[in-house]
Amino acid sequence: MKKSFIGFLISSIFFMIACSTNKRAGASSEKVYTKDSLLAAIERGACFGRCPEYKATIYKSGYAEYTGRRNVEKIGSYFGRLSNEELLTLKTLMRSNKMEEKDTAYINKYLADFPGWALWVSDLKPTKTIVISHEAPPAEITDFGKGLDQALNSIKWVKKATIKDE
Repeated sequence: MKKSFIGFLISSIFFMIACSTNKRAGASSEKVYTKDSLLAAIERGACFGRCPEYKATIYKSGYAEYTGRRNVEKIGSYFGRLSNEELLTLKTLMRSNKMEEKDTAYINKYLADFPGWALWVSDLKPTKTIVISHEAPPAEITDFGKGLDQALNSIKWVKKATIKDE
């Protein structure tokens, strides 16, 4: 009985130390996360034709990631950075088009082969996902998608090394 109580006591002390350490680590990593959280992302999906397939993410720090799958110039994983001016332009476009106020889906269920795409936006509110598979989504969404693609095209992408590349 004594041994199990002592073991329990020692385990409890280690647990309390671990929890207090995690709280401090969590607080500092939370600040980093807040500073470099998602600003915007876009993913364009497959269709029965030659639709570009890729996903790109831009973080609030300007860091960006891109993964090209098919029917795009860059196949594979890349990273890059937007300038502060380009970030401001993207935020302004997001706000002027009220992207965080849009519906979560614009889908025409009668279009079987229409290229679907998705947007993720998180400027002043928590991340909002918008799924689009429609021939005529609201002009603001199309406008923002084009602006996001322009921002992505301005980045000097660097290919991520893979185990095969090394």
